[in-house]
Amino acid sequence: MEFVLKYSGRRRPILSLPSAIGKAQAFFLERLPPNLFSLTRDQIEQLKYDNIVTADPRLQPQCMDFDDFLLRFAKVPKLTSVHEILPQYM
Repeated sequence: MEFVLKYSGRRRPILSLPSAIGKAQAFFLERLPPNLFSLTRDQIEQLKYDNIVTADPRLQPQCMDFDDFLLRFAKVPKLTSVHEILPQYM
């Protein structure tokens, strides 16, 4: 989000709220009809955990690093930095 704000030239505060507030918000939002602001308590729970792939085999010995994963399954020859791609979309 910080990169999107940076490359779009906008300034907005980014607030980090406790998960209890997110769960309370989701409690009400998940009862509304599905729309842009749909949010569930399960989604708040998932946000508590990182989903980062690491290249360090000591931390995740059963996992390959992300470069190998993309090459093997997505046939992507190399990774491109978000700093190169994001300005093109903005």
